[in-house]
Amino acid sequence: MDKVRQLWSSQEKAIESLSSSRLGKFKSAKSQWWDKDFPKGQEFWKYVRFNDLSQVDWQLPKDQSVANKLVVSKDKIAMEIHNFSSKASLEREGELPKGLSIHSIQEVLQSSELFEKYSHKIFKEGEKGFFENINASFMTSGFVVAVSKNTVFQPLQLSIRYQGDNEFINPRFLFVAESGVQGQISLEISLEGSQFFNLSKDFYLDENAHLKVFNKEQGGAQSYILDNTNLYLQKSANCQFFDMTLPSKWTRHNLVSHLRGEGAEARLVGSYLNEKDYFCDHHTIINHEKPSTFSHQNYKGILADNCRATFNGRVYVAPGASKSNSEQLNKNLLLSEKAEINTKPELQIYNDDVKAAHGATVGQLDKEQLFYLQSRGIKKESAWQLLSEAFVYDLFEDLNDEDRAFFTNSLEKTLTGFQGVSDGL
Repeated sequence: MDKVRQLWSSQEKAIESLSSSRLGKFKSAKSQWWDKDFPKGQEFWKYVRFNDLSQVDWQLPKDQSVANKLVVSKDKIAMEIHNFSSKASLEREGELPKGLSIHSIQEVLQSSELFEKYSHKIFKEGEKGFFENINASFMTSGFVVAVSKNTVFQPLQLSIRYQGDNEFINPRFLFVAESGVQGQISLEISLEGSQFFNLSKDFYLDENAHLKVFNKEQGGAQSYILDNTNLYLQKSANCQFFDMTLPSKWTRHNLVSHLRGEGAEARLVGSYLNEKDYFCDHHTIINHEKPSTFSHQNYKGILADNCRATFNGRVYVAPGASKSNSEQLNKNLLLSEKAEINTKPELQIYNDDVKAAHGATVGQLDKEQLFYLQSRGIKKESAWQLLSEAFVYDLFEDLNDEDRAFFTNSLEKTLTGFQGVSDGL
């Protein structure tokens, strides 16, 4: 934490032109973590390797001349994000359709009207976790996407490709959908070099809004990715969240769903692939706050070499949330005798009139299935890849071909790069 605190003087210079009221928001967030250390040993963080974070001399993102781009075409809206400095600009090509607006965080901070409209959702005072407060105090890049009532918008694609050098990056993404909105968002993050990528994302869905989210992340041998995501769902709102975590040195996902209106529904589908001595950690929380809410979770992991992974899925049903229905499943496939998974499905139910199911499995490839494929002329290297792909593939079978390929192409490429199954399995 000392190295993070040392960066604050540089951050103050980056935001010194803001008004006192806006600076106050940053300083308020800073006060929530300034006197604390990384949450080592806490139950929610007990498997996290914080020592790795302390060994790098982090710096704020360097100023660049390259601009981020927003391109609007007939069938999609694409954003290419390469610059996270406080002076990053946004080049726009084409007009956004009616009912949809996109603003950079810099625009929001500089505009009194936009700041008044979105600051309470961006800073979320009193509602943020430890790393979300760090994000809020260092945040100078990111985007706000707002969709007006009953708008059906074409797919929005955000592509983040970045190569850093010991950079401490805190992007902010806010999506606000009014009632009746329908649409789809995909976010692809590809990092190279060394960086601590502390991302915060919030999705606010008003009554009867329906959103499908595709989230895919991959770093490298020196990438640290911490992804905080919150879903806020009002009456009859529906969010399907598909998540794939590809190998990185260190990844942590916190995904929290707040079912705040009767009939709200959250479907979380996730997969994680890891290798070498890397670490990945997934924590999901679903809060059933109102009656007749529904949640479904299905996460699968494939682990090779001597990597470590964690899945902790918590479902909370409030005392007044009768007739709620929750399903949770976590399955893991170990390709090595040294790979490790800590899995913990968790139910906290304070109402008798509910349905809740949960389960977890950890296993290895079936030797008989491997033998069968090899007896049909398929080499062992191909046989275990086919079985591993099949293990995860069903998560995405209900998607159309293009959306499915967003995940399965990466799945196949990643497994091809794995060293394969240990001889003892």
